[in-house]
Amino acid sequence: MLNLIKKLFFKYTMDLNDILFGPERDRVTRASESTYDLTQLQQQGLQITVNTSSNKARWVGDTNNRIYPQIIVWRPDFPGSDTGRAVIVEAIETSGTLGVPHIERWRILSTIVGVHFNLIVPQGSSDRVRTLLRQNNIITGVNLQTYTYDSNTDRYNFIRTHI
Repeated sequence: MLNLIKKLFFKYTMDLNDILFGPERDRVTRASESTYDLTQLQQQGLQITVNTSSNKARWVGDTNNRIYPQIIVWRPDFPGSDTGRAVIVEAIETSGTLGVPHIERWRILSTIVGVHFNLIVPQGSSDRVRTLLRQNNIITGVNLQTYTYDSNTDRYNFIRTHI
């Protein structure tokens, strides 16, 4: 009985960051997803997968070190396949999730061959993130973007910036 309880408990627990900051990150993730033209992606043979705090659907990396970026644009191995190769990955951070624990994740995402990596952070955090990237020698393979929330229009705005 104890093993069953443990199994159920561990199956439904989330990372503490997901519990504390998941709703904000999920909103930004959905807003970023909405910037993609789904028809254009389909015409190019691409699909998009969104990983939220409560649903990790697709990963990149090797099977021993899976990374679940918030957005993955990928090309199926063949029509109808649920396996394929990532083309674009987006890691979305909030002011609460920025920092040292994610640096290794950023490093791995920035070194995946053939993948365009977008790191999306709150606008007020861009200087801090640039410093972290430079201090950890992550200066190539990453595109830094910032986001702001406009309460008048209830929309997130994304701006590409330099590292």
